[in-house]
Amino acid sequence: MNNKLIPIILSMGFLFLFLSATTSSAANVMGPLSFRVTITEQDVTYEYEFDNPDYYEYEEGNHVERGAEAKQKVTRLVSLINLEEDAAIDAMVRELKQIHPNVSKVDIRYMNEENKLYTWVWTEE
Repeated sequence: MNNKLIPIILSMGFLFLFLSATTSSAANVMGPLSFRVTITEQDVTYEYEFDNPDYYEYEEGNHVERGAEAKQKVTRLVSLINLEEDAAIDAMVRELKQIHPNVSKVDIRYMNEENKLYTWVWTEE
């Protein structure tokens, strides 16, 4: 092997290891990979969605919003219900009723950075 290529190959190897470690660390800090919150209230379906790193979507019936407007609504909802892996569905529904007082059904899907899916489902009795 050409002696001039050895430093280049070693440099590329170190760069690859550095980028791999950086990407892995960033994924752990960034939070959930995705979540979907679907709420039914008086025959209208609301959906709040997030996909890492920056995709936000809000749906109200047939009306769909994406981007900054959706981000504001999705962020507000997640803050309100305190969406965490050990959250209790009854507590989340109680908080949801602040913005959806007549909620009859809730379906929450949350995938964390380890690709573990958490699911909560609630239906009014």
